[in-house]
Amino acid sequence: MVSYSEVKDVLAGEGDRKYYVYRLLDPRSYHTFYVGKGSGDRVIRHITNVEELIGTDGEDASSLKSQLISEILAEGMEVIPIIHRRGMTCDEANEVEAALMDAYTCLGYTQKDFCYERGVISLEELCKRAKAEEYAEPAEDYVIVKTSVKAIDERGSLYEAARYRWRANLENASKCKYVLAVIDGVVREVYEVKNWYQYDSERIAFHGKPASGRIAQYKGRLIPSVYRGKGIANPFLYKKK
Repeated sequence: MVSYSEVKDVLAGEGDRKYYVYRLLDPRSYHTFYVGKGSGDRVIRHITNVEELIGTDGEDASSLKSQLISEILAEGMEVIPIIHRRGMTCDEANEVEAALMDAYTCLGYTQKDFCYERGVISLEELCKRAKAEEYAEPAEDYVIVKTSVKAIDERGSLYEAARYRWRANLENASKCKYVLAVIDGVVREVYEVKNWYQYDSERIAFHGKPASGRIAQYKGRLIPSVYRGKGIANPFLYKKK
């Protein structure tokens, strides 16, 4: 494994062009299990000192990523880092990282949703979105949940992709009677919530059914630009008051 100082020298950029984007591969299968952005010796520290990062750099000791890195190191092997682009600004690196996360199925890794509205989409869906009209805000309180075709494939239905594992406050969410399930900025279904509940210590979920009546007309409509602006990465959004 190369040294920290060597990595810093090789990947050092000038001024604000100090960022790079990398993948981490499992040496036993050559499977890409993580895509990340960093500067300096971030990539090497990530794969050799995972315990050092836990609790101080957003790492979770129980995450599949941390467990896998620890397992590889315990077997006396080394994670394989691949550098994709270097010498970038932070914004440029975010774009490259987001594109790579769309391209690789990473183990137990939740996409950061950077530039969510410019992510992977079929040409047909892109054309549908271009034709969709924004809806006017309804009087009812609601929540927008941004999900994806990938999540539907993994969970079996749009309802299952939309209804659970959201990092949000249960008390606040319980005030909202409707959920708009959104993919690529377009409302794919409107759900009437039967009840919200605590899914685990940090995330919430709901039980519900497709809504009927006036609120159902928002299906197929584009969410307003206030929910689609650059930098709006949160996939769980409350109605703007």
